[in-house]
Amino acid sequence: MCATDALRRTFDLVPLPVHLAALVAVGIAARRRMWPALGLAAGALGYVIVELGLTVVGGYEGVARFLYPVLALESVLAGVGVAWAVGGAAAWLARRVLARDLASAQPTSPARAASPPRGPPSTAGATPL
Repeated sequence: MCATDALRRTFDLVPLPVHLAALVAVGIAARRRMWPALGLAAGALGYVIVELGLTVVGGYEGVARFLYPVLALESVLAGVGVAWAVGGAAAWLARRVLARDLASAQPTSPARAASPPRGPPSTAGATPL
């Protein structure tokens, strides 16, 4: 078995959404400069490079089970990526709703803003019965 076969079999062990969610996590971590998550991704990539090197140059057999730790790290990153994406989407939606509510609560004209509030007449000067 060659190195590409081992990579293909390893890639097929987890569904595509896990791979995509891990990429989202790496992208968000890079944007936020979250070094622990980027360290996990770099460690997983380094491990894959070492295993490929051992398969190609060292003559070892490229078996998918040697890449299981990488899949574990990828799954962790995928979970973190989904959590960050959902949290970001919720914050974005909350900002949109808040902005819409504030925009609808503002007066439309300066004359309306200067007018006194409407309500029941004041009873400050009235005599009690």
